[in-house]
Amino acid sequence: MVNYRFLLVPAAFVLMFATQGYAETSTQRLIDQHDHAGLAAHYTHEAQELQEKAKHWDFMADFYEKHPEPDSKDGAGKHAAHCREIAKSYQKAASEAEALAAEHRARRPHNVIN
Repeated sequence: MVNYRFLLVPAAFVLMFATQGYAETSTQRLIDQHDHAGLAAHYTHEAQELQEKAKHWDFMADFYEKHPEPDSKDGAGKHAAHCREIAKSYQKAASEAEALAAEHRARRPHNVIN
């Protein structure tokens, strides 16, 4: 018979360390520390990832336009339009993330002497 209590302790440690790593890389830590350079880097990275997702959905729209399904009259057009809307949403989010990055790049800590 297996004693499951011995498995709970290692599982608890794994969970604790996994969530600790997440907390350390979260934006909340950067906000709490007023780390504008870190926040700028975070939002710049986020904007890049969102742009990549937008490119993917634009690619999918192009694919649907170039390769319509033979048995669908306007299915390719609907799929392509749907993909373009998703890409547009990602592009908007990327622009907003870049705007946040720019705001944080413009801020300077109050206690830094130039």
